[in-house]
Formats: sequence, structure tokens, C-alpha cells
Amino acid sequence: MDMDSAYQNGTFIKDADGYMPRWQAKAQAFRAAQGLRMGQLTSDLGGSIDVFYPKGQVRGWFVFIHGGYWMRFPPRDFSHLAQGALARG
Repeated sequence: MDMDSAYQNGTFIKDADGYMPRWQAKAQAFRAAQGLRMGQLTSDLGGSIDVFYPKGQVRGWFVFIHGGYWMRFPPRDFSHLAQGALARG
């Protein structure tokens, strides 16, 4: 397998072109629903971290590091993936 094929996962997934628009919409809706339970930390280097707070008592920390396709998809496109952990405090 050549390197170009190795990094083009969408080629092997049915309806791959539809995933990112759906995920972007879900992520945006999730962030909007958080209201005051969301914060953002930024650095002088241009990076940022979204922080989501649960409704009740904080039971722990869950860290999701967006490491794939960082040149193409920003981390905010994956905010909705925090929903399960957030629901559990």
C-alpha cells in the first residue's frame, strides 16, 4: 500500500463524505447547548482548549486529545464526543 492510500481512510468507508458535515453540526449544537458550562483556554501560541463542565458535581477529569488530521479538521469539530463523559460528571 502506498503512503497516500494509507492516510485516505475515507476511501474505505461507505458515505465518508457525509461524516464531517454531520459531526460539525453535532459539535456546534453541543457547544451551543453548554452555555455557561463551557470555557475556552487559549495560549499565546494560537492553540486552544475547550473545557466542558457537568451540571452537577465534578466527579473527575476526562481529556480528549485531537491528534488526527490536525491540518484538516479543527478540534472543535469533535466537541460532541465529550457528551458521554460529561453526562457522567
